[in-house]
Amino acid sequence: MKIKSEDYIEEVEDISSYRTLQNKVLVKQLVDNTIKEIGGVEIVFPTHVRVGKVAARHSIRYGEVIIVPEKFVKRGFGKDATRWDTEIEVLPGDIVWCRYTAFLNAERFTDGEHIYYVIDYQELVVAKRDGDVIMLNGFVLVDVVKKEQSQILITERKETSMGVVKYNGSNNKSYTYPKYEDADIEVGDAVYMNPASFHKLEDDLWKAFGEELYFIQKCHILGKK
Repeated sequence: MKIKSEDYIEEVEDISSYRTLQNKVLVKQLVDNTIKEIGGVEIVFPTHVRVGKVAARHSIRYGEVIIVPEKFVKRGFGKDATRWDTEIEVLPGDIVWCRYTAFLNAERFTDGEHIYYVIDYQELVVAKRDGDVIMLNGFVLVDVVKKEQSQILITERKETSMGVVKYNGSNNKSYTYPKYEDADIEVGDAVYMNPASFHKLEDDLWKAFGEELYFIQKCHILGKK
């Protein structure tokens, strides 16, 4: 499938012969997010928009890992300083999800058929490998409790700050900010979270994970029961 883009993207030959450095992962785009059929009508989306709700709703959030760095390198200074120390847990062929801003801000290349993104490993949230879910970078996936809120003629289900941990993984080794530490969390724990610290894994337009879940790092979980 040849994926379209509204921006110019440099074409590179034999991408698979390269290796990534400085904690960068090469990820291949798997879906054409410039167009989608809804109710029998093809809708064209403005994927060139880089900010706001349009970007959050229409941007790519997942792809296939093509190249991984040999190891995670902890850097302590400058704009490229790492925010935590961890291990590389992804392999080529894994399908990974991350924040939408990671794809929007990434360097991109094409081999004429697919679009590839160079993404910092710290932006990865979760991977799938042969049906197994692998949590990355100290993140967990949470099934957030929702409650109905009624307004004039409208009833909506709004997220609360409570949820149940559905998927867990390895803790990060340490954080650059010394007060941060991964909470002792297990699958099935009911957790309380700061509303600003958890985010929807995917938008409704481009679902691929199979469950409507939210991600949060364990260092930002406020309590559990």
